[in-house]
Amino acid sequence: CYREGALDNFDTILCVGQHQIDEIRATENVYNLKPKNLVACGYGQIDSLLKSYEDMPKEEHDIKKILVAPSYQTDNILDSCLDEVVNQLGNGEYLLIIRPHPEYKKRFPGKMEALIQKYQDKLGDNIVIETDFSSNVTIFTADLLITDWSGIAHEFSYTTKKPSLFINTPMKVINPNYEKIGLTPIDISLRDEIGVSLDIDELMSLKDTVDRLFENQDTYSQSIGIAMHKYLFNIGESGKVGGKYLLNILREKQENRRL
Repeated sequence: CYREGALDNFDTILCVGQHQIDEIRATENVYNLKPKNLVACGYGQIDSLLKSYEDMPKEEHDIKKILVAPSYQTDNILDSCLDEVVNQLGNGEYLLIIRPHPEYKKRFPGKMEALIQKYQDKLGDNIVIETDFSSNVTIFTADLLITDWSGIAHEFSYTTKKPSLFINTPMKVINPNYEKIGLTPIDISLRDEIGVSLDIDELMSLKDTVDRLFENQDTYSQSIGIAMHKYLFNIGESGKVGGKYLLNILREKQENRRL
């Protein structure tokens, strides 16, 4: 997800989890870079979402809400296989909410308009296209997320402990030399820890997979909790850890000035 060299010129990095430390150290080794000061901090965004979700009223849905929230890279779900998703899941058994990535709406207004027109006759009580991104309520009241390579899956599953279903569209690769590092990126490895991934030619089994995910939500809730503690430092405390580190640095600088 990072461009090659994106982190090379930082002296200190407040790291989300051990996987990030491993990737940075491996990058330093491959490219013969000066070792950085890596702080086991955590992820403030997830901490904030967890708190917001904890305070949010919860309710069981008579009709399960499925959120389709893809990324915006070439051949994402909207451009490659939305018809199959709608045909299998848009028959009234679920509430299907299609939420394009904000960048998709911004970069491809023509495609966005064509999409709305294409499904105009199907929109209603059971199929919705959402283009208002001012709130995360839709995301965190969904019962299941369907995405491709969007990082929204981590936020959704970590926060709600509900599984994500990944469709293996062509992978979003920002660093084409990522394999030099010799580690599997978390964006690949995590897919089958917090949910299930399907290739496009496996979408004939999409509804069966969705039903299986709903039937086994308790099992996935446990595995998602394990993954979250495996990949995130200091859950709920990252702000304190980062703040303490920064204050200590400032104190050291003040003391050095006095010497």
